[in-house]
Amino acid sequence: MNYTNKHDVRFKVMETTVSGFYTVKYYSGVSKWPRVLKRFHCPDDETRREMFYILNNSWLCTLCKEALISDSRSICKSCVTLASSNVQDEQIAECPVCYEKMFRVDSTKRTLACGHELCIGCTRRLTRSYLGQISTYTIRCPLCRSDGLYNHALVAIGTVPVPIEIPVPVPLNGTSG
Repeated sequence: MNYTNKHDVRFKVMETTVSGFYTVKYYSGVSKWPRVLKRFHCPDDETRREMFYILNNSWLCTLCKEALISDSRSICKSCVTLASSNVQDEQIAECPVCYEKMFRVDSTKRTLACGHELCIGCTRRLTRSYLGQISTYTIRCPLCRSDGLYNHALVAIGTVPVPIEIPVPVPLNGTSG
C-alpha cells in the first residue's frame, strides 16, 4: 500500500508473510529508491493505528532531504553534527546564561529584541505573559535588562513601551504655588 502523509512524505507499507508484521519504506527527496524505515509489529488495530500516527507525523530533514524526522526538530542530527564540525570551536556561540552551544541550524539560538542571543531553553524559562494576553509574551534580557515583546514562536515582535513619568514640581522653601 502506498501512503503519503500530511508532510508530503511517501511511504510504501508492505505486510510480510508473517501476519501482523509490516515493513515500511519511505522515499527521500533525493533518491527515487525507497529507504527502509523499520519493521512494525502490529498484531491488532490499536498498534496499527499507532504505526500510522508515527508515519503521519514524520517528515524529511530540510537540509539533506534524506533522513526521516519524527521529533520537534526540522533538521536531522547528522546535518547538525556536520554543520557544527565545519565551524571552528571558537566560532560557535554559547548561551551567556547556561553556556550551552547554540546553533541557528537546529533552531537552538534565539535573538532577543535588544539584539542579545540566548539558547531556546533559557528563552523559554524567561518568558512571561504580557498583560494577560495568550499569544504575546515578554522576555527581560538577563544581560541588559530591557523588555521585549514576542509571539507564540518566541520571535521578537517589538519592545515593551516604557511608561512616561511626568515630574511633580517640588515647592521651594515650603511655599506652595
